[in-house]
Amino acid sequence: ISVSEKSLYSLVRETLEEMVEAFENRNTRAFMDHVSEDFYGDKEILDRAVRGAGSQYHDVDIRFSLNSVVPDFGDKLFASVTFNRRYTVIRTGKTVPDGGSSAFVFRLETGRLRLLSMTRPLMFLQ
Repeated sequence: ISVSEKSLYSLVRETLEEMVEAFENRNTRAFMDHVSEDFYGDKEILDRAVRGAGSQYHDVDIRFSLNSVVPDFGDKLFASVTFNRRYTVIRTGKTVPDGGSSAFVFRLETGRLRLLSMTRPLMFLQ
């Protein structure tokens, strides 16, 4: 993987920050723009889940620490994160804090990182 003028760590951090911002703002189109057509799950199911989260929760706040970024010998990057999340359940009005550690696999496509997979616990979904 070759990226000019930016470290891989910075590129992953920026991508995750953009994804968090899109998710918090319920901008499904901007969020899904970061997902590869070759997403390892069903991209349509992911799209519906992101849209569904926007109708179930509000005041979503996600904070994360990027623990590591490891390139493979091909075109993928593996990223480990620790996150804290807070959101309000619309149905009950209850505010829920939670968090965990997760991993992401990205691939560089047309000069941008695109998400290939996420591990549980999912930072963006329940």
